[in-house]
Amino acid sequence: MKLRPLYLLLLCALGAAFPVLASEEQAVAARSSAFDLAGAFSANDGYKLRDGFYATPLKPGEAKIFKVNLYAGNSYWFCVAAVPAAGAMEVVLSDENGKPLPIQQYHDGSRAAAGITAAYSGSYYVKITLTGEKSSEVSTVCLLYAYK
Repeated sequence: MKLRPLYLLLLCALGAAFPVLASEEQAVAARSSAFDLAGAFSANDGYKLRDGFYATPLKPGEAKIFKVNLYAGNSYWFCVAAVPAAGAMEVVLSDENGKPLPIQQYHDGSRAAAGITAAYSGSYYVKITLTGEKSSEVSTVCLLYAYK
């Protein structure tokens, strides 16, 4: 009978661990998918992957904004992937004043990319929105970018 409280405590601890593991697995899968997309630009067009990445949970209909520093004259591709797939994604780049910039776009289900050549060195903003309404489930979104 003394084992019963210990057993319940163990079950609670295991139950709390599974959402964390699922989230970590989603982050790894999203990063892998974004790397696959960025790899196409690297292998085919000579882009180099920038160190680091951003990963965050995101619900359909919500948006996240990331600040990035770009250098004048360099070309960039911002690659985004969501796991689990939540439908379409939108990637918008803005200047330091929040004005949307003209970009090249690529969409492939739960992945998207936006390309731009920086007009000046400085801060830019990347806005990612899950536009699909497949579900209300939270997806893990990963952003990384390549330059040349």
